[in-house]
Amino acid sequence: MSSLPHPLKEYDCQRQASEENRGENEIEASKLLQRIAEGDSSAFWKVWETYRQYLYTLCLKQMGGIHTDAEDALSRAMIKALDRLPVHADKIRNLKAWLARLTTNLCIDMHRESRREARGFDNIEEITDAHYDTLSVLIESPEELVLRRETDSYLYRLIKGLPANLFEPFVLHFFQGESYSDIAVQLDLSNDNVRKRIQQARAILREGLTRKDIRLTKPEARRDSANINYPPEPSLRISEVELTEITPPIAIRLVKVTTSAALEMSFEVSLSHRPQQHSRLETLEKYVRNYPRGWKRRWDLACLLFEMGLWDASLHEFRHILERKPRLIDAYLLMGQILHLLERKEEAIAVYERALLMAKKDATRHHLGGMIAVCRGHYETAIGEFQMALQLEPYQAVHRHNLGMVHLRAETHFRALQAFDECLKVNPRDIVALTYSYAPLLSVARKKEAERRLLCALEVDPANVAALRFLTALRSERTLVVSSQESKLTWQWIRRGLRLAPHTAEARESLAIYHIFRGEWATGIRTLRTFTEQHPHYPLGWANLARWLLHTGATEAAAQAIMQGYILQPVDRDMKQIACEVFIEMENQERLHSLLRELLAQYPEHWSVWVTAAHALIRVFKDQDQACAIAALAPRLQPQLAAAWFEHGRVLALCNRHPDALAALEKGWGWLSAKACDKQVVDASILSGKSLRNLGEEERAQWWFERAAQKALVLSNHSPAIAYYLRGQALEALRDPVGAIQAYQASLAHHVLYPWRRAAQRSLKQLQSRIRSPATA
Repeated sequence: MSSLPHPLKEYDCQRQASEENRGENEIEASKLLQRIAEGDSSAFWKVWETYRQYLYTLCLKQMGGIHTDAEDALSRAMIKALDRLPVHADKIRNLKAWLARLTTNLCIDMHRESRREARGFDNIEEITDAHYDTLSVLIESPEELVLRRETDSYLYRLIKGLPANLFEPFVLHFFQGESYSDIAVQLDLSNDNVRKRIQQARAILREGLTRKDIRLTKPEARRDSANINYPPEPSLRISEVELTEITPPIAIRLVKVTTSAALEMSFEVSLSHRPQQHSRLETLEKYVRNYPRGWKRRWDLACLLFEMGLWDASLHEFRHILERKPRLIDAYLLMGQILHLLERKEEAIAVYERALLMAKKDATRHHLGGMIAVCRGHYETAIGEFQMALQLEPYQAVHRHNLGMVHLRAETHFRALQAFDECLKVNPRDIVALTYSYAPLLSVARKKEAERRLLCALEVDPANVAALRFLTALRSERTLVVSSQESKLTWQWIRRGLRLAPHTAEARESLAIYHIFRGEWATGIRTLRTFTEQHPHYPLGWANLARWLLHTGATEAAAQAIMQGYILQPVDRDMKQIACEVFIEMENQERLHSLLRELLAQYPEHWSVWVTAAHALIRVFKDQDQACAIAALAPRLQPQLAAAWFEHGRVLALCNRHPDALAALEKGWGWLSAKACDKQVVDASILSGKSLRNLGEEERAQWWFERAAQKALVLSNHSPAIAYYLRGQALEALRDPVGAIQAYQASLAHHVLYPWRRAAQRSLKQLQSRIRSPATA
């Protein structure tokens, strides 16, 4: 009979086998690490599959047995390992231990985050999903609604009453979504100081709520009569409450999209997440394929596809997300934005209406109502909805952003500027307000402030192509009167824009503008024409080419270009207005008749379309009565906009209705600062002088002409070409032919564009002829 193996001998055999296996595993791991270091991504996935179950067990233990948190931690660990392993692969001796340490550290970081914010919730709706999955959809009773509104109002008053040194960091963190480090940079404080101030603010609010005997808890849900064991309803401490339902934008990007109709288009979009690296696409797609039930990495994938302009794929992923998270309001908003920009407005409305059913906050409902109204073109309704949302959530930047953007769409620049200014009072580094207050500031002749805000926007977000585009347009105008260093800086911004968005019409137009204002017209036009040859299905490319062909005197070529763009995108307002300008210059009645009918029928709420129609009636159709009647609609639509009054006054003056013209111009002056100085200010001053001279008031006319000449001299530091042309007009009206000739010559030397160039050449020729002819003099 053979004897049984001794226990120690059995153990020794097992140990030897284990050591042999470990040695083999270490050799295999070493080979995989070598391949990873050489850039072989397939080796990483073999490593990950080897250790995934072990790491998941570790995550489950670290996250207290909560499976969803463990899955989230594992996916974040995977992304982190994918980034770090290629860098450290040659230094790792124990791969399993290295992965375990990375994963443990990440779990610790997540626990730290959970103590600062509502753990794992993307918005307030998800708190409902997490704690009340067993409940049916809640319907607030009138008593609950009153109580909640009273609580919200009381909390708002408490926040508003915080000391100034606590109020700003608290609002930046909870309402603007800024991190401690970002706030520290903005307020010139240390991270610890910021953290302490926010803790102090929380303590004050918690004490105030305690005195009022209010807890931030979910209202008592109505119970069915059925005997259901409901889970306990945990009260939420103020430090755990997500104070916003819709995430505020933190970046602006220019996204190029190819539509299903093969049109190439580009859109400026505001991102509520940190812009991602496009190199992550393959990683995210593979992860989503391997773990199709998860939603957080799918969210990252959907956002990345959105940034890359792959919008059909992005919509597909968002729909998958909403199957798992039907209350995720940000997903509805991004889907609606995509569909709206693609002119699929009915689909966008359906998405927003579905979100309305899911939203529980009144402010969110009003916000969604505003988005629906924008899709329908009902701007006044949209403005009312966003204002209601703001009343309920005064410090929610997204509501004010949308209010400002709707005013921009409706050309109500004065009210848009008010909305953006309010944003900047709460957060001086608000990226949307800094960028898009550009046009409203120009409308009130505050060019220096517009430039300052754009520079600040680029400081916050250096990849903001919209800010780069606006800034280079401002700087290019004065390219011949600035230092070589400033000109070099403008060129660097243009090159940055081309690197960030190389295949977009906007970036190529910035380059063309730079050349055109330097007098390199052929180079600028060649840049635009080359782009249309490379991208013939890009409507904006044709529109840009037509605009600058018109301004460089090539009217026939401009007409051909704008018709190409119009065929591709016949419903675009800017396209129609550029077409009208071209055909007014050509005096083409047949084309203008149909274009104006479409423009006025489709965009009656825009004041500028009525001005365009009025000029067409004067120059082409010779109908002064109808022109005056139509021009009067511009200030009626925008009574707070100086430009609307000035254009009305111009039409009246062209029709020799000088008393009415003066009255209109006077109202326009009431909306501008006395120190304002831009093209519209100088031009309106000359118009005022000419109308007064026609009425026999020579002394007052002289005052206006002198004012125009002085303002033009100041303007020449910023826009020399047009400034010298206007100064020439003012000096000619002051009967100073020598000064006028010098001004016109300076204007031509600075490459003034058409139609002003033609007028300058004509006036110069007449003045020189008068000086040479003593009899005429």
